[in-house]
Amino acid sequence: LKQDLANEKESSAELRKEVEAARAKAAALQGNIDKLKFEQEVADADERQNVINIQALNKSLDDAKSKLNREMGKNAALVKSKQSLVSVNETLRQNVRKLTAEKL
Repeated sequence: LKQDLANEKESSAELRKEVEAARAKAAALQGNIDKLKFEQEVADADERQNVINIQALNKSLDDAKSKLNREMGKNAALVKSKQSLVSVNETLRQNVRKLTAEKL
């Protein structure tokens, strides 16, 4: 009976050690889970910020495209005006030559 009691105490002590080891492993795993959750939250926040940054860049790009299109429109109008002025200037030169030839 004494031997059985000693064996029981030894088994209980071993079981307590196993339980403590299991608790330590569970605590370590919970720490890893918490760390991974935090890292995921940081990654999610980074992703949200990246989406915001991409949206801002797209808006800036659209604004730049609109400005470029307006400037190209202005330039096209200026080119047309210049062509008209060149044409008028050429007509005036021809008229001056014609008048000069008639006077001679």
